[in-house]
Amino acid sequence: MSNHALPDAGFAPLPVGSLTPNALLKLPFPAEKQLPGDLPVLSATIDAADFSVLQKLMSSGMDPTCFSSHWFGGLSLLGELIRTMTLRFQIGTVQFYWLAEMSDPVLWRAIQIWGRYKKIPIIVRCANESRHFIVAYSSKNMEHERIRRRNRPKPHPEFLYYIRDVLEDGYIESLAATDIPGTSLDRVIVNVLVSPL
Repeated sequence: MSNHALPDAGFAPLPVGSLTPNALLKLPFPAEKQLPGDLPVLSATIDAADFSVLQKLMSSGMDPTCFSSHWFGGLSLLGELIRTMTLRFQIGTVQFYWLAEMSDPVLWRAIQIWGRYKKIPIIVRCANESRHFIVAYSSKNMEHERIRRRNRPKPHPEFLYYIRDVLEDGYIESLAATDIPGTSLDRVIVNVLVSPL
């Protein structure tokens, strides 16, 4: 799969994350023998500069800290409400955001499985390098269930165009807040979650 998706010709590529069952990973998760085959692995694509920062954090002994979900809404070009779920993972001063269309059934299926196993495997990729994490799933950090019943019956067709604009205007960076008391953010890395599970 390509690391980036184009909403249409002439637009800059979007950084793409994915959800892949552990059993289907081409490069198996290091702890794959201890993880169920149907457990969705969440991946992020980052550039070399961000990957270097992540490597330094890991070498300094920083541990993965927390995972949470939130949501925000915006209007499409036709004035229709588009709900976007944010999945968020922070390690030290670096925070990862995944943006997903709130109505995507693939996303809800992944959340259900994470809740069953109480863990979320994450892969952060840069070219041919990667780092792997396993974080605990806690329903108290997931704020999506209360609006799930108000979702559209299927994902909004303008979602990628809307998200492109959100990324270009720096909205996520302005929205981001640390999940670790006393630790400020140095970097916010955003991916669009579009891959099928």
